[in-house]
Amino acid sequence: MSGMRGVAVRRGRIPDESFEGKLSARGQVVIPQPLREWAELREGTLLTFTPQPDGSILIRRRAPESRRFSKLRGAWQDDAATVRERLKEVRHPSLETLSPEGNE
Repeated sequence: MSGMRGVAVRRGRIPDESFEGKLSARGQVVIPQPLREWAELREGTLLTFTPQPDGSILIRRRAPESRRFSKLRGAWQDDAATVRERLKEVRHPSLETLSPEGNE
């Protein structure tokens, strides 16, 4: 594997050679650098491993989870009907909610 250093792989062009790796005692595998660069894999990239009928393993990059709403997940620990009512209030506020104080 030492002969593979310095291999440049351009994005979009699939590498035309095979790469080998070794499974460590802890079950870890290093993805060769040219493949990491080609697939734009960085530290923390989520991968999905899917066993195939022929005994091979398909490795895919998982789409990153949207962080926009992840902080809100589980914020309302209510049943679905209560959540629907809360959303209805937010989407269609009543006149009482909209009227300024003192102008009743």
